Amino acid sequence: MKTPIRIFIGFLLFGLAEVLRAEVVAATPPAGCLKLTARGASDSMLSAPLLRRAALLARVAAVSQGTITLAADDVADDAFAPGLGGSYYAQFITGELEGLCFPILGNYGSELSLATDGEDLRSHPLGAIAAGEAGDLVRVRPYWAVSDVFGADDATRSLDPIEAPESGPYLASDAVMLPDNGAAGTEKRPLVISYVTGAGWRSTGSPSDDFAAQPLPPGVPFIVRRQRPEPVEMVLVGYVAQEAFRLRMPALAPGEDRDVAVALAHPVDKRLADSRLFSADGLQRAIDASPDPLNLRDLVLEFDAGRRGFALPPARRFCVIGTGWFETDVAADDHVLRFGAGCLLRLRGGRPVRYWMQGAPVWNP
Repeated sequence: MKTPIRIFIGFLLFGLAEVLRAEVVAATPPAGCLKLTARGASDSMLSAPLLRRAALLARVAAVSQGTITLAADDVADDAFAPGLGGSYYAQFITGELEGLCFPILGNYGSELSLATDGEDLRSHPLGAIAAGEAGDLVRVRPYWAVSDVFGADDATRSLDPIEAPESGPYLASDAVMLPDNGAAGTEKRPLVISYVTGAGWRSTGSPSDDFAAQPLPPGVPFIVRRQRPEPVEMVLVGYVAQEAFRLRMPALAPGEDRDVAVALAHPVDKRLADSRLFSADGLQRAIDASPDPLNLRDLVLEFDAGRRGFALPPARRFCVIGTGWFETDVAADDHVLRFGAGCLLRLRGGRPVRYWMQGAPVWNP
C-alpha cells in the first residue's frame, strides 16, 4: 500500500527544461510541495525528502582533523552554530566524500567545526578531501526543525497539545518521536517531543527545554503519534536535492546489534534492487547479505502498511540472500521503498563502518 503522500513537482521539471534550453548561468533551485499524512489513532513513520534553501556553496580551501575551511568571504562567526534559530550541516557535493553530511558544531568565519563521529577528515575512510583552487564543493544548509514541519506556536501547530507538562506522560498525547541512531541496541526509546499549550515543543525528559529547533536530519525518518481517529496533514514546501546523498552506518563490534532508522533522501520511489542498500561495494552498502533463510544477518523492517495502532511490530521483513532481495522465501527485488516514509535497518554486530550511497535522482519525462 502506498504511503499517503502527494508531491507536486510538474512545474519544477518544466522549469528545469527551460533553464537548460535558455543556457541560464544561475537558476533558482528546483522546488516542490510535499503533503505528509499521519493516520489517526496510529503511529506513522514519515520523512521529509525536501530541503531548506542552502546558505552557502563554496570550495574547500583547507582541511584539519575536525574542521574544513571554505573559500568564502564575509561569513560571520557562529553564523552556523546550533541555537534557537536552528542547526546547519555541511554536505560534500563533489569528491571522494560526495553526498556525505556533517553537522556543524560552530564556525569561526569560513572555518567550520564538524561533528565527524571520531573520523579524521585528513584521512577519511572514503578518501582524501581535495583543497585549494580545485577543492571539493561543499554546501551548507539548515536542517528542517520540528517547528518548521509541525508549527511554531499555538496558532500554527498541526498536532494536538498537552495543556501542561505535568498533565500526564507525553506518550498519551500527539507526539513527534525521533530515533536515536547514534545509540547501540535495538528497539531503542526515541526522543519524544509534544506541544505544550503556551510553552511550545517540550520533551519528556527535559520539560523545561525548548525543542522547537530540534533538527530533522535528511535521510532519517520520524514517527508521528496521532491520538485522535482523524488523520492530520503537514504541508512542506522546499527544494529538491539534485546531488547524491550518503548516510554513515557505524562500525559495530561482534555482538553489538543496532537499529538504524533510514529514509530515501530524494522524492523518488526506489525498488529494493535499485536502492543500493546492498551492493557489491562493501564500503558503499548499508547491509550485509545473509548466508541462507535460516541464518539471517541484516534486516530491513517496514512498519507502515496502512495499519492502525501504536508501537506495532514490523509489518514486513526483507533481507539479502546471495545477491537478491527476499521476504522470507519470496523474491522481493521489485518491492518499492516509498519516499516520504521510512524503514528500520537491523544491523548485526561485527561489521566495519559503511556509507549508504543514494545516487542523484533521475527524472523520467
